[in-house]
Amino acid sequence: ENDDLQKKLKETESIVAEVTKAKNDKDVAYYQMSTAFQDLTVQKETLEKQYQESKVDRKGLGEKYEFLSGEKKTLDLALARISVEKKVLEEKSRGLERKYDLLKTEKETQDGVVEELRADKASAEEQIEKLKKQLEEQAKTNEELSQDIQVKTRKLD
Repeated sequence: ENDDLQKKLKETESIVAEVTKAKNDKDVAYYQMSTAFQDLTVQKETLEKQYQESKVDRKGLGEKYEFLSGEKKTLDLALARISVEKKVLEEKSRGLERKYDLLKTEKETQDGVVEELRADKASAEEQIEKLKKQLEEQAKTNEELSQDIQVKTRKLD
């Protein structure tokens, strides 16, 4: 039973390590997406500024407008996609945190059970030692009685 608990404890620790790694990976991905989101926001603002400046400059306005409009749509789509991915990662993060908390609680419970088993084992070992001493004393007493009986039997003969 102790081996099973030890095995389960190791499995739990392995799962906790995997969850922690996944959480760290999520944090890195979240940071990268946030940086990309900021970069795209800056690009969008730059393009919008260029677009406003192009209104003043009427030469080639049609072509530049179409180009910037296409770029703006592309950036808007990219921002929308990143926003959705960000929400998905946030939900995954909450799920991982809940799973981590559950595993942590389970590990604490298992640690308590292991400590109880260790205490029970120590108590049992102590009782075994006491019984061994009692058996040794009883054997000694039995040997003495046996010798005493043999001596008395010889005297009777």
